[in-house]
Amino acid sequence: MAKEEELSELFQQIENLLLVESKQDPPSDPYRSKYKAKDLLEKLKTQLQSLHDNANKRDAMLAHVWLQLGIISVDTDEIKQGEDSFNTTIDLIKSKELTPEYIITCVSAYNNLGLVWSQRTEWQRAFDYFGEAEKYYKEFSESKMEPIDPTTLFTSKTSEEKVLALEKLYTLTLYYLAQCYIHKGDAIKSAVCCHTTLKRQLEINDYNNSEWSLNMATLSQVCLENNAFHLARECLTIASKIYADYEPILNEVKSTDETKYEQE
Repeated sequence: MAKEEELSELFQQIENLLLVESKQDPPSDPYRSKYKAKDLLEKLKTQLQSLHDNANKRDAMLAHVWLQLGIISVDTDEIKQGEDSFNTTIDLIKSKELTPEYIITCVSAYNNLGLVWSQRTEWQRAFDYFGEAEKYYKEFSESKMEPIDPTTLFTSKTSEEKVLALEKLYTLTLYYLAQCYIHKGDAIKSAVCCHTTLKRQLEINDYNNSEWSLNMATLSQVCLENNAFHLARECLTIASKIYADYEPILNEVKSTDETKYEQE
């Protein structure tokens, strides 16, 4: 039986490969670290399957492992294998989607399945999966429970951003839904999703000022073209305010660059 210390050490090796070493992989072998992480995930999966104590925690950990296997498969262009892993994830969490240990994995799995079908330009299938992600997010939010970051199940660490992790996932869901609405020919619903996405980024301070302002200004134009004047005005007002707040920083950078140029 695998000990918790062994599981924790193995998981930390996987995280290091995915979050640190993969960024340093050479162009000649771009997936080297991800393939190593995948091998370790398979080992971790085998060890978890041998556990019999605390079945709920074990299954939550297994679901997260399958999710990560799917993400790596898609990242390494093994789309069908990734899809199968995401479906296995969903099978594992069946009837437990709305519990704290599973909700983050649940929303992520449905988001990723939606992305798989988006890549195949099967927009209705993608829309359905993103819709499931949204449904589970909303139902869980209504419960007022606090999500548990599945990565903390493998270690003794606690996550101060567990709620934020779920909120960021749902923000992505809205962004993906916006794209689906465009392909379904519903520009207004797409604009509403984009607007909500941008507002959520602002609320949780997860945005780049200049990029965010540009996106909001672009969205206002889409709204104008579709006679959504109230939404267009709101988008433009918010974009102007954020840009105004950011302008002093831009001017400071510009001034610094000009000084450097003059010195050269």
